[in-house]
Amino acid sequence: MYKLALLVATLLSLSVFTGATSADESTSTGPGIDDPTYVGEPPPCGTADVATLSAVDCLQSSDPVPSLDEEAATDATATANSSASASPVVDPGLPPDCRIHLEAVFYTEQDWVRLGQKLAADPSPCADYYISIPPLAADKTRFRQAFGAASIHALGPRFHAVAEINVTGWSAWVRADPTRTWTDAGIEARRRMAAAGYDIASGDTWAVNEFSSAVRRNTGAARANMRDLVRGLHDGDGTLPLAKGIVFVIGLGQNLVDTTAYKLTMERWLQDDGFWGEMARDVRWWAQEVYPNSFNWGVAGAPREQRAESFNAYLQHPLILAEAGPSSVATARSFLERSYTALTSAAWRWPSAFGNTDISQLQMNDFVSEEIFSVRHYVGAHPQTIPQGFFGTAWAPRNLNGLTKTEFADQTRAILERLASALHHSYEQGGSSQEGACGPPGEHVWCDEDVAGAAFTDAWQVFAQWTPLTN
Repeated sequence: MYKLALLVATLLSLSVFTGATSADESTSTGPGIDDPTYVGEPPPCGTADVATLSAVDCLQSSDPVPSLDEEAATDATATANSSASASPVVDPGLPPDCRIHLEAVFYTEQDWVRLGQKLAADPSPCADYYISIPPLAADKTRFRQAFGAASIHALGPRFHAVAEINVTGWSAWVRADPTRTWTDAGIEARRRMAAAGYDIASGDTWAVNEFSSAVRRNTGAARANMRDLVRGLHDGDGTLPLAKGIVFVIGLGQNLVDTTAYKLTMERWLQDDGFWGEMARDVRWWAQEVYPNSFNWGVAGAPREQRAESFNAYLQHPLILAEAGPSSVATARSFLERSYTALTSAAWRWPSAFGNTDISQLQMNDFVSEEIFSVRHYVGAHPQTIPQGFFGTAWAPRNLNGLTKTEFADQTRAILERLASALHHSYEQGGSSQEGACGPPGEHVWCDEDVAGAAFTDAWQVFAQWTPLTN
């Protein structure tokens, strides 16, 4: 019986199952794998069951738009210009009765100016906001000056600019000169950040977009090269201040039917002490891309607590697995307990890649609220073992249904306002709770929309138990 079980486990680890999971978790072959600079490639456009920020590159044909509201962009320019010449605003610090210090991380592929403005219009007094700014489309190793870090700084001392370190762009930079290394890339990125106005001392930082599935699988030199990149970003050139940053990590979709092979890959990865020790040294937010599927959420008649439980089995699965692991994952577990950040989806409207958010704007308001409700609920239930105030989301508006420019701006504005309010009221002073994500006191009505045909999935429940034969 033991030999049979061992054979089954071996076959699982080789990913003999068919479907998206086996394709993602199998050992890759082909050109580039033996390249010492290899870091993996983005999944092909349209790949099913993958949660990835790279999907925006499949659609992006021009430089990102800083705001879908032109008037807001004009106001931001004026504010940034006046802010640059004014005396720095003194940070008053958090109010003394903040139970939880919210550190909210945002990925943006466009519209970062308006996102920041909406968050600043309805802020939590207990929060710091970290907003990523995409690099120039023509050269993704170059950081933008116009609508760059200054546009975020102008929002106040609790708003921090995050430089997107685009792995695909920097991969081309490394390969352009055989003397360059991935450590060199990290150091050069830090130099360019300083030149573009990113201020580490005031809270600005960097975000790697993104660790590919080759890092998870340990294919070729991918994992070692990303360790080198992150080290260079943290250390700089010796003259710049040390800076812990953000890592966005590619994931798999909530609607995946069989998570077995993926789970075994994760278990092997969690036991790589050298890797996790490096991440603990250099990374503050480990932002796992876990973009929920609205069709695994809006089950008719289901109470929000049940929806949150289903969400969290997926949103928190790497941390849950590390908590269930043996002593061989102690380094990874310790790191994730103080850095894990579920990168949820406020990206509307996407049938895949950012989860399935191909729903109405009103449904999306509730979907975003429930994501925040779920994360905040998990925080309350695990106060000793998880990063108390870490939350992340991706903002990638997509006009899938041919709305007019005005209609699209209005509907996405409503989603941003709901996002800001949900964060404000769930991470408030004093006795705040997850209920605030569903509306201000007395108006908890924003978590109850249904989605026709929605059904819960139990595929992610297996992460609560470590696979014995891989101990």
